[in-house]
Amino acid sequence: MFVKTIIIPERGSVSITLADENSGGAEHFFVSRGLWQKLVAETPIKELDPVDSELFDRIAMSAEMTSALKEGSRIIGNADRSESDVSRRLKQKGFSAEVTEYAVTVLKKHGYLDEDEICVRVAELQLRSKHYGRRRILTYLLSHGYKSEAAEAAVDSIPEEDYADALWYNIKKKFPNISEMDRIEQQKAIASLMRLGFSAGEIFDAIKKMR
Repeated sequence: MFVKTIIIPERGSVSITLADENSGGAEHFFVSRGLWQKLVAETPIKELDPVDSELFDRIAMSAEMTSALKEGSRIIGNADRSESDVSRRLKQKGFSAEVTEYAVTVLKKHGYLDEDEICVRVAELQLRSKHYGRRRILTYLLSHGYKSEAAEAAVDSIPEEDYADALWYNIKKKFPNISEMDRIEQQKAIASLMRLGFSAGEIFDAIKKMR
């Protein structure tokens, strides 16, 4: 096998075509510029050079890393994702653990996978769109793979009055007469509000204010 063509465009990935001297078949690889520079720094490569199994594996690995990085960029471009979620999705696409780790590391290095910042955005979205309380938002973040430190910092960054406004929204929408309910019905309403992430103390304070 030998290097048939190397195309280095002004922008984008480097295209490498390897041909089989015997069968005439060819294999095409696309390698990011960064990985290509690293590759040729270790082993200079030019057209018509022979390709042994070791060099072939290195080119193939660089191409797989490039593909994983592109897929990772697409994943986080569609929606906010946790680091573990991106890793899981890449592995589901068939990328190895080593290649997945490379892609995630590069995305983090360039600021595309800042979990602290993403956590805050997701927490605020859950508050605005779902009107959830602190506990429900924290549970949501943890269940979607965000690290506990980032998740807790995100829910703590939301002002208490915003949580209070979310509680009032739910009370007015679902239980506008909660302060006048009998004990059994009120307990059911309180349990429902607690499932939305509000503490019993927050709910009782709101009921007292209604009275």
